Amino acid sequence: MQTQTIASPPALPAGHLIDTFARRRIDYRVYRLAKKFKLKAQDRRDLRQDFLMTLVRAGQSYQPGRCQRSTFIWAVLDRRYKHHVRQLSMQDSHDALDPICFDDVEPDMEYELLDPHGEKDFELVDLQADTQTILQRMPEDLRHICELLMTHTPAEVARRLEVHPSTITRAMQRIRPLFAQAGYGRAG
Repeated sequence: MQTQTIASPPALPAGHLIDTFARRRIDYRVYRLAKKFKLKAQDRRDLRQDFLMTLVRAGQSYQPGRCQRSTFIWAVLDRRYKHHVRQLSMQDSHDALDPICFDDVEPDMEYELLDPHGEKDFELVDLQADTQTILQRMPEDLRHICELLMTHTPAEVARRLEVHPSTITRAMQRIRPLFAQAGYGRAG
């Protein structure tokens, strides 16, 4: 009985996908992101570098017999473009990136610190009751993620659940409207 070995295709050089076509596609996507999110020159350079590195890494899995080179480049760059749109959109809308000092809003207001061992504030009690009500109405998977998010960062939750961080981001996007419907925050 004779065994037959199948030869694997020769390895392609690391930057084999980087040419004028790829650079033009990258420049166009960087231009679109810069225009949409008003990015500075350094951010544009960083994005361009990120697109180039993504293409170099993806080039290791490119198999010429499966699709055309241009199709592969388009798919890789489009996927990375969508990633950057999501990241920049979240940055833009995140309230913590534009904090407001309480003294600017109410300069003469005196703040009371809640004593965790003393008498609870009525608003805190209401918030806890509302949160429990909202949690009970959630699907089990979202409830579990929401409970973990009460004490951990999204990255820590992703590590604990052994999922990609984007899974937690999508879950948070499903959780926010549930709290917004109850009058806490905004859905978008």
